[in-house]
This record gives sequence, C-alpha cells and structure tokens, in this order.
Amino acid sequence: MSNRVFLISESTLKSETIINDNTGSEYIAPAIETSQDIYLQQLIGTELLDKLYDLITDKSITDAKNANYKTLLDDYITNYLKYKVLAEVTIPLAYKYRNVGVLLEFR
Repeated sequence: MSNRVFLISESTLKSETIINDNTGSEYIAPAIETSQDIYLQQLIGTELLDKLYDLITDKSITDAKNANYKTLLDDYITNYLKYKVLAEVTIPLAYKYRNVGVLLEFR
C-alpha cells in the first residue's frame, strides 16, 4: 500500500466532506482505492487512469504541457472522488467486523 497513488488526499476528504478528522486511514485508504480502481476506472478508462497515476508519481502533473490533466483532476475527478469515497466508507464506519461477529456502531 505504500506505493499506491491516491488522486485525492485524506486531508481533502476530511476538510471538504462530512468525514470526521478522527476517522482513521485504515477506513479511508481502502475506500479511496476502491473508488479509484473500480468506479473511476470504469468512467475514464484504464489508460487515462494510468496516465494520471504516472503524472502524479513523477510529479509532472503541474507542468504546463499537462494542464489539461491537472484541470481534469482538480475540477472533475476530485469532486467525483469526494462523494464516491464518502459513499464507500459509510458501511465500514458503521459496521465493525470482530471475532464475535459484525457489530453496529452507535455513536
């Protein structure tokens, strides 16, 4: 998981959605991964998603020649991922899988 590329940060999710600052990355990171690798990939395709991963990994997303990719990421993909991750993280936050079974969290 250490070399995973996330197109949205946990801090963005916590500051721009109703996800609480105390929510741990053990819940958020898998939701980001699922949202990107399953749902976003279905929308934009594998090639474009891989291109975005490459641009972020080599830090060239901010280069002038990649302005269209940066606009796509900032104006469209980030907004999509904010709400998709929020939807994905809801069930794991509400239900905890324990040795005694599945527990519903009331807080």
